Amino acid sequence: MAGKSEPDPDDLRVGQKIRELRLEQGLTLEGLAFEAGVDKGHLSRIERGLLSPTLRTLRSLAGRLEVPVAELLGAAGGSREP
Repeated sequence: MAGKSEPDPDDLRVGQKIRELRLEQGLTLEGLAFEAGVDKGHLSRIERGLLSPTLRTLRSLAGRLEVPVAELLGAAGGSREP
């Protein structure tokens, strides 16, 4: 199929949470990426909801942001019905 697909809503929520925490802590995209051992471009795509972060990446980011992984995922999945 040709065309641009829409980002997954859960990926968008996780990315927005990471960006929110990064900005609250006064970190640049480059700074967080470096300190968490993640490529800056990769982190940018995660924050924009264009990529789903792996569990390893989430652990690295959560560690640097000093929050539990669950906090990064907290809003994700809220739109799903039981």
